[in-house]
Amino acid sequence: ASNVGTVGVVLAEALMAMAMTQIIRPGVPMLFGVPAMTVALNSGAPVHGSPDSAMVQFLSSSMARYYRLPHRSILNVATSKSGDMQAAYDSMWGLFPSMLSDANWLTMAGGMLEGALTVGYGKTMIDFEQLDAFYHFVQGPDFSDIEEVFEAAKRVGPGGHFLGETHTLNSNLFIFDSQHNNSYEQWDMEGRLDSEAVGVRKAKKWLQKYEAPPIDEALDEALLDYIERRSREIPIT
Repeated sequence: ASNVGTVGVVLAEALMAMAMTQIIRPGVPMLFGVPAMTVALNSGAPVHGSPDSAMVQFLSSSMARYYRLPHRSILNVATSKSGDMQAAYDSMWGLFPSMLSDANWLTMAGGMLEGALTVGYGKTMIDFEQLDAFYHFVQGPDFSDIEEVFEAAKRVGPGGHFLGETHTLNSNLFIFDSQHNNSYEQWDMEGRLDSEAVGVRKAKKWLQKYEAPPIDEALDEALLDYIERRSREIPIT
């Protein structure tokens, strides 16, 4: 159940499957990915979001580069049952290694709860915001305006501040739409919303603005009829 053992076993299975696939259909595109999870030794349940699952991501990424294969990674999958603090750090242990290991294809990127058995609307919004933030991060610092930085420092001088400087106003500092940075009093007046509640509110706004793509009325009616019929036929277990 170690991280090295997990990657070793899955790598052997994947290489065998890819070799067989190439024999059957030569040249078909392939990619390599390892389920980034470990096991809770007190229950046997799969665990998403731990330092060991992060190491699984890094190890599998290294092996993908070694075999010159595109690397597929999962991220933002939480074992938590709700969009709470556990869901946040579960997701962090998937998001950080996936982005820093330079994965080629990222999946399960938003809203995953209960080991991907459930999707939370609020967590989806927060996860997408974190993806934007990480994309901003991996771009690295921009030194193209370094001369302007020095000029602004000269203008402000000792004891001044940079809030009114054009360089500050034109900067691309990342802003989290869902992050509350104001005072406690303002947060209290606005309803004491936690991150999940803020995400749910944002999701509802997105859904209200959603416009369904055009579809042939006859086809739409046939699909709805099929859904209704199958819902009656399939027993609820």
